[in-house]
Amino acid sequence: MNIRAEQKAKIEAREKAVKAKKELYKQIFLTDAGNSVLKDLAQFSQFGEDVFAMSPDDRTNAYNQGRQSILIHIKKILED
Repeated sequence: MNIRAEQKAKIEAREKAVKAKKELYKQIFLTDAGNSVLKDLAQFSQFGEDVFAMSPDDRTNAYNQGRQSILIHIKKILED
């Protein structure tokens, strides 16, 4: 197998793994129970709200944005 064929095989394997992961997310979150979990995560992460904190500690803002990023990641996978 030449280098080009190896690279192509790696890309195809990665794409297959991503597709499988997306299907797992959909199997879990596109159910009544999964929807309840998503709603709880949205409430916990203050999704859709401004989470900027007037704080001298930048870690507070990073923490708040990190909480939201989890739900953004899940929603992005479900939309694809």
